[in-house]
Amino acid sequence: MKRSIVAGLEGRGDLIVPIAAAMVVLAPIVVGVNAASGGSFRDRSDVFAIMMLAPVSLILPLVVALLTCLRLYAQLTERFVANTRSRMSAREFVLRHMARAAGGAALIFFLYVFAAFVVAFYVWPLAGDPGIDPAGYNMTVEQAAAQSLERSSYSFLLEYGELAFGFGYAVWVSLSSAAFAVLCCCFLVTLPNRILALGLPFLIYLGSTVGAALIGLPRFGLLYSLFPFGLEASAPLTAAAPMLVLAPVTLVFATLVLYRAPTNGRLA
Repeated sequence: MKRSIVAGLEGRGDLIVPIAAAMVVLAPIVVGVNAASGGSFRDRSDVFAIMMLAPVSLILPLVVALLTCLRLYAQLTERFVANTRSRMSAREFVLRHMARAAGGAALIFFLYVFAAFVVAFYVWPLAGDPGIDPAGYNMTVEQAAAQSLERSSYSFLLEYGELAFGFGYAVWVSLSSAAFAVLCCCFLVTLPNRILALGLPFLIYLGSTVGAALIGLPRFGLLYSLFPFGLEASAPLTAAAPMLVLAPVTLVFATLVLYRAPTNGRLA
């Protein structure tokens, strides 16, 4: 019975996950197009910033968990794991799921950022730059372009060209998403409450963001480490610091989970 449930979840996931991932990738573009209908922007960097503040960004670790970790969630039943153990070790089982989840999260959120970047910087001008009006901010086009280099913590990449900015920032968000996917896998194989395990990375993401805001240092929240739009720009390393702390912690956690996998009762 348990195996049939797992098989059913996996079968539906083969169709549902790609559709959901496509919707996630399109979400910021929809937000940008909707904002253009009634708003104004200084330049295309503003358009991109609005796209990156799509609701998906606010719950990124939860989206990562639901898109990349449900297979592991479904397979963590005693009989299914026991049968799998006859074909691979517990360590290999966990490692494969970590790699699959990390790769899936990285791909989805690379496209999430890069597709929005392409629309904002390349498709938007082809459509006549709707909503862009630097004069409404008492700025010339040249002033807006110069100011965009200092508008957010990662805008310095624009000095190396628009493509360098779009690609570099997309890589940053994709690697961060992969870290959250691995963290979720670690919680799933260590915590008895699988629902809590799925949601805990998001609670860490939310808690750090709210906590940092409450002490007057919002730039040290994980949300703004990935999406620093709307805040005063800080040094790139300062903005990246929260994720640069979480990533090695996750790596150590994953190493311990893999080391203890053969004796993990949940994988027996």
